[in-house]
Amino acid sequence: MKFKSSVNNNGVYCEEFDFWDNAILKALFEYDRLVELGMMEEGINEEAFCEIITSLSMNPQVVSSLPNSSLHLNSDDIPPVTIERIRLVFSQPMSKFIHFGLSSDND
Repeated sequence: MKFKSSVNNNGVYCEEFDFWDNAILKALFEYDRLVELGMMEEGINEEAFCEIITSLSMNPQVVSSLPNSSLHLNSDDIPPVTIERIRLVFSQPMSKFIHFGLSSDND
């Protein structure tokens, strides 16, 4: 499993992260927060972990800050969350995530 490569305006190749990659990352942060609060069990099997991350990544309260979240959450095309995809998302530099669709007032 790999992310798609693309070229930005400066001619630099980068990896494309879609809404669901960002949703998985936010779900991982939320899962960690819930474990720290004692609301969720740590040390579960991979299948249960993927189900939890899937559920969290589809939760509007978790991903509502992402651009176009309502459009994606209402879509019938929701990709499966696998342990391989979670590992791929988790292994990327944090600077590559949650940047699409965000703008600064100084632009």
